[in-house]
Amino acid sequence: MNTFKIIIQKIINKVDTIYDIDHENNSFNFWSKIYKNDELKDLNYSYKYFYYIFMGLHESKFEFLHKIVSNMFLNEIDKEKILDIFFKVQKVYNAFSRLARVYKFKKSDLQINHDLYLNPITTQKYMTILQNGKKYMFTATDLINIINTALSHAPHFFVEPLISKNPYNNMAFDKSTLYNIYFFLKKTDYKMPVLIENYFLANFDITLFYFENEAIIRDIAIRNFVFKSDAKILYPSVINMIHKYDTKNTLIISEDFPKDKLVDIMRPYLHLYYNTKYSLILNKKENAYAELVYKFRQFIKFNPKFGRKYIMNNPFTKKSDTSFDEKHINFYNIKTRNYKNSHLLLNIDSDYNNNYDTDSDIEDTSLNIAINTSVYRTPIIHPFTSEIQRTVITFDTSNVQFTGWFHVTDNDEQDENIQNDTNNDNETIISSVHESLIDSDDEIIIEDHDDDTSVD
Repeated sequence: MNTFKIIIQKIINKVDTIYDIDHENNSFNFWSKIYKNDELKDLNYSYKYFYYIFMGLHESKFEFLHKIVSNMFLNEIDKEKILDIFFKVQKVYNAFSRLARVYKFKKSDLQINHDLYLNPITTQKYMTILQNGKKYMFTATDLINIINTALSHAPHFFVEPLISKNPYNNMAFDKSTLYNIYFFLKKTDYKMPVLIENYFLANFDITLFYFENEAIIRDIAIRNFVFKSDAKILYPSVINMIHKYDTKNTLIISEDFPKDKLVDIMRPYLHLYYNTKYSLILNKKENAYAELVYKFRQFIKFNPKFGRKYIMNNPFTKKSDTSFDEKHINFYNIKTRNYKNSHLLLNIDSDYNNNYDTDSDIEDTSLNIAINTSVYRTPIIHPFTSEIQRTVITFDTSNVQFTGWFHVTDNDEQDENIQNDTNNDNETIISSVHESLIDSDDEIIIEDHDDDTSVD
């Protein structure tokens, strides 16, 4: 700020230097110096006004400029003259700033010349950041990982974005550095992560970024937890999910089945499962639930004996050979979208039953539940009333035809004699809908446990 004031004096007054206002002296003395100065006596009053007011303020120069431009007592001609002075001063100030930056870069020592994996940086796509008199080299991938990890910080799915820092000295990146990083990443071939893009749109305001992106951060945290966590951590959740969505207990997973392999197979299903429980976006929760029910049923139908243990006696060696049934359908091969027509059809209802389930051998369908109908939706924000009222919601399902998102059916091919009861009463229907929408068994995320952990 002092440098900017000195440049103003040098541009307006080319002979004598008028110093800043001294708090011990009367400001009238400063104002009188302007009038007594020979170089300033012919200047317009608006110049003197700008000069005096700016010297007496200690706020941002851009805030001061905004006040000048929005001042209703100054005419447009005076405002243009003031802006002309400001732009000249700003141009000189920026030139000195660039000169100082070049000097600092040349005189500063290179502290780090390798990436976070301790590999020497040989690529041309790197950025050098100057902090505390030292230079640090970063690749584009390192900068993306550093900032993205800080912004997506959500322990136990509670969103708490962190300030982006230099990992080598634990100093926070200043705002100008963040802007330089963003524009550096824009010039590379890497896809800009959504969190960094939204952070830029929030002017790198961490509080504003938090309030505008809490739901997005939660979903990213869920995905990172499911696909990056160790199998020992996710195994109890996988067992809970199987017990909950395999309603007929078709799958019998052996306790000796390799836990790593089971978790790796179930990670995509577990991702949907966690979205149904912890996502902050209502539509995403509902769609994830419908997709999970549909795909998990296809998984069971493909191989109902998945996870079973087989012991075969070898008549020649007289030893028993143990094997596991690992045959399963790939999660991503289960048809959920028609790729060729997806750009032409907007499917708001996500009808997994009618649009995607074209298999005609499912004959035990007895109940179709539409969880996305407005009949079962209650408003989140109720109108304000002066008295507390108790509202009783009654569901009349006598004339309601349930058409579907998905089949609540038993696809157990081993039990063909068991048929679904087609005479379910209304209470059973309503309770099944409520159980599908309201998940009361909140599970605890287990950070560490022994391999012999038992799941109730």
